[in-house]
Amino acid sequence: MRGLLLALAALVVVAGAAAGLAWRESGRADAARVTALAERAADQARALRATDPELAAQVSVAAHDLADTPRTRGALLNSAEPYATRLRSSGDRLRMIAYSQDRAVLATGADNGVVELWDAADPRRRTPLATLPRTAGGPVGALAFRPAGGDRVLLAATRRGVELWNVVNPARPRHVAALPGAAAAAFTPDGRTVLAAAARGVRRWSLAGKPVPLPSVRTSARVTRFAVGDDTVVTGHGDGSVRVWDPATPATPADTIRTGARNGPAALAISPDGGTLAWSAPERGTWLCRLDARRCGRPTRYGAPAGALAFSPDGATLATAGDDRTVRLWSLATRAQVTSFRHPDRVLGLAFASDGQALAAGSVAGAFYQWHHAARVPDPATGLVLSRDRTLMATTGARGGALWDVRDPWHRILLSRWNVPPTTRMAMSGDARRLATVEDGEAVTVWDLRDRYAPARHARLPVRGLAAAALSPDGRTLATGDHAGRLLLWDVAARPRRLAARDGFGDVGALDFSPDGSLLASGGADRGVRLWDVRRRALDEVAHHEEHEDAVAGVRFGPKGDVLVSTGRDRTARVWSIADPRHAPRPAALRGHGDTVGVAGFSPDGAALATTDVSGTTRLWDLRAGRLIAELTHPDLGTVLYADDRTLVSAAGRDLRLWDLRPEGVAARVCEVAGVPLTRVGWRRYFGDVPYRPPCP
Repeated sequence: MRGLLLALAALVVVAGAAAGLAWRESGRADAARVTALAERAADQARALRATDPELAAQVSVAAHDLADTPRTRGALLNSAEPYATRLRSSGDRLRMIAYSQDRAVLATGADNGVVELWDAADPRRRTPLATLPRTAGGPVGALAFRPAGGDRVLLAATRRGVELWNVVNPARPRHVAALPGAAAAAFTPDGRTVLAAAARGVRRWSLAGKPVPLPSVRTSARVTRFAVGDDTVVTGHGDGSVRVWDPATPATPADTIRTGARNGPAALAISPDGGTLAWSAPERGTWLCRLDARRCGRPTRYGAPAGALAFSPDGATLATAGDDRTVRLWSLATRAQVTSFRHPDRVLGLAFASDGQALAAGSVAGAFYQWHHAARVPDPATGLVLSRDRTLMATTGARGGALWDVRDPWHRILLSRWNVPPTTRMAMSGDARRLATVEDGEAVTVWDLRDRYAPARHARLPVRGLAAAALSPDGRTLATGDHAGRLLLWDVAARPRRLAARDGFGDVGALDFSPDGSLLASGGADRGVRLWDVRRRALDEVAHHEEHEDAVAGVRFGPKGDVLVSTGRDRTARVWSIADPRHAPRPAALRGHGDTVGVAGFSPDGAALATTDVSGTTRLWDLRAGRLIAELTHPDLGTVLYADDRTLVSAAGRDLRLWDLRPEGVAARVCEVAGVPLTRVGWRRYFGDVPYRPPCP
């Protein structure tokens, strides 16, 4: 009997162990399934970013919350600014949108007559503060806050007339007056008069107290829309004309512009200073003209037709939106597009906040978006280099050269600008007193940076076929490589003179000095990476490898000088331990890029590495663990360097961009402005039967 009991006990133990193993295996299988779903959702978020970036950001946050992997982390870090708030109105087509002057309230007006008031300062509030009583007047044709003085007053116009509302307390709007008129209406620039379209002219009311009618202004064609700027009023008319008025003497327009639009301009805007006029007409495009004494100069065609136009408060940027579901921002100084925002639906209305820090867009689906920091003027940098201590940054681009104080990279300070030809190749000495800029194929210029506010040219050295240059830590020695395969060493302490030369390597396109200045690394088209002892100001080779399968594109020493990374056209980066250069082991390969890897940058402590290929993909590596941390993809990823241990700075010809490498920091900012959370239906679309857990509740 005792033996039977022991046997039964053994069977119980075995069965329990088997059950435990099955439970653990089931748990592993469930975890693997959730990870697979999260990574699939992360990939979908990358694709979704082009059409609905706000939804893409929330999906990325949710995917990373479910599984922290390189793919999900990369998708989250890709959620670069500007961030968008998405809110949904009960209106059907949001054609009218306006901010109060104090930026506290946002008003939206829809084609079904719904006017709603929203808290513009708190994107976490997802419902309107108030909805104004609807009239039977049809679509909201005008929506504007009183531009100056007195209480916060909102104008809303439909075919039934104009309604004025006191919205000092936006949660309890108070009706002020109802005025006859048509769906086009506006305040005059001083806020003292209401203008409203009439059958053949413009009705006017003084707002000195209770609205008092003023003499009407007769026009030869029906007014379809208004635009107001500084001391100027502009009207669009059904005969296709645009007329410019002095509100103090409205009897006769100062100028009349024939746009050729059959039923009047589709969109009309004037800059806040009254100096620039924009209009758009179907099939004729978007046009601009400068106003001089309210007279339009020669109009110039600016782009495709737009259904909505808005000027930034400083008048430097014009926002346009058309049928392609894209909001575009244009620099008036350069006539170039500076950025664009994709929308899931066609955009009907645009408005800037009075400080330019937000841009609101209303859509055909009843949703509207607030883009935060949208109108920031970009700095189109093509070249980028940081001092070794990460306190000074030099950039080159369309605006020339620039020096920046980047002790706090998120609040960089411009120190100076000077005339430098655009280049992507630069080198800074270790003491940050010298900068070398490369004019490909022609010359290298060495700049004296001791006066941060006035960089001066120290020397210009013509080098035929120039491909690369590097400066020693003390700035006294310059190395150059050219397309003919020559490696040259120069003394640039004073007037440049040649010190040493080597040749026969193919195209020498990659150079870097070690932090202590004792070694020079070179790489080129012959696939070779070489280390040179330059302590005697000569070129004495101490080590080399030919592990790359194609040309070498870049070389970079780690911050301690004991590691060298080379990048190449074979789509790899090679990490070479060179603590003892003459007995250096075979370099390790970092793979996974889909194109030529051109740039590598170490974190300040040397523990992490960023490698960037020419297609705009950056991979972040943990060098101690030898594993991938994350993968970023973005058009602004060209030259990519660590500004500090948790921030990347990048330049690719469009803008300088910063990347927060803390997933929790990015997620917090996404959720801070997210607006409408990811719905249950949306969750099932991306995460299947995983229990609903909205990322931004």
